[in-house]
Amino acid sequence: MDERRALMAAIIANPDDDTPRLVFADWLQEHGDEHDRARAEFIRLQVEAARLPERDKKRKKLDIAAEKLANEHHATWLAPLTAFVHQLSTDPKLIGRSSYPELFERGLLRELYVESAKFLQAKHQKVFPDALAAVGLETLSFYTPATRVGKLPASPVFRWVARIGCPAVDDATLEAFGTSPHLAHISALEFTQVKISDSGLRAFAQTTRTSQLRKFAVTNQSPMRYTKPKFTATGILALLNSPRLPALTVLEVRGPTAEKFGTAEFFAATSLAKLTELSLRVRVKLADVIACPHLTNVRELRLDDVDMTEGDADALLASPTFAKLTKQTLWTRDPLPRGFKKKLRARFGDDLWLRSEVS
Repeated sequence: MDERRALMAAIIANPDDDTPRLVFADWLQEHGDEHDRARAEFIRLQVEAARLPERDKKRKKLDIAAEKLANEHHATWLAPLTAFVHQLSTDPKLIGRSSYPELFERGLLRELYVESAKFLQAKHQKVFPDALAAVGLETLSFYTPATRVGKLPASPVFRWVARIGCPAVDDATLEAFGTSPHLAHISALEFTQVKISDSGLRAFAQTTRTSQLRKFAVTNQSPMRYTKPKFTATGILALLNSPRLPALTVLEVRGPTAEKFGTAEFFAATSLAKLTELSLRVRVKLADVIACPHLTNVRELRLDDVDMTEGDADALLASPTFAKLTKQTLWTRDPLPRGFKKKLRARFGDDLWLRSEVS
């Protein structure tokens, strides 16, 4: 492995660490051409900006400088991918981004959407690793028919990806993702429209090689269709209890009803103490979440279908369990209780998101 690929491999294996990115930037500065040197400065600017609050004046200046570089050099930076990736993947306006810098996260391409049949073609499997090693990619996401999903985990291309997003995953495919020798380094798995059951989650927990997995996200919801959930809290908790997943601290679960999921079992689990981020789209009472004594390390909490009362704001602010909580998102079907937003805004500021489906 040449030096450039080795440096990129270090970034992919440690996606939350700034140091490998800055080392890579130094290498580009010393060994690269004018586009590489611009990329080096771009990486440094985005890394420094990411360490600052969003509304910080210095961050705004850094973002402006990064935007200037990206507008001028993005075509060259992304050129290794253009031979076999549709333009939709890199046009910011078509993927909900307002500018080219937003395609990148701390210097690397934020996310790439590909069709699995094209991805699995031999000619693309041959050139994809070199392309990703040159560009640098945070997340590789697929839109694909279920018949093709099971063939994905065998691809060595995943050695150059930090995170994976994939629809239509069933129990067998989940186990294949977990046991693939190419995914031992992976830090996040995000599955949508799943057909995963509790037995599949338990099998994954018992056999997976993804010891660096930090985030596991599973949802049955999709803009196009809805798949009846087969998993419950029992299967999800098997992941948190697994000694094979020591780094798992971010959990996202969406789809099951509260009754079928088993919220009482979930909030009674001591293994929730591992979590630093929790996102649930399961109808719950905020009072029940506040009463859970095990969420002591949660810094980011998102509840997308929550019942709230006026007293919940005071209870949340007074709870020692949520002393580390810095970011909160709450969505409710009901009107917001009086004074609720004002009380929480005083603590969370711009890191508070409240939404009521009742205007």
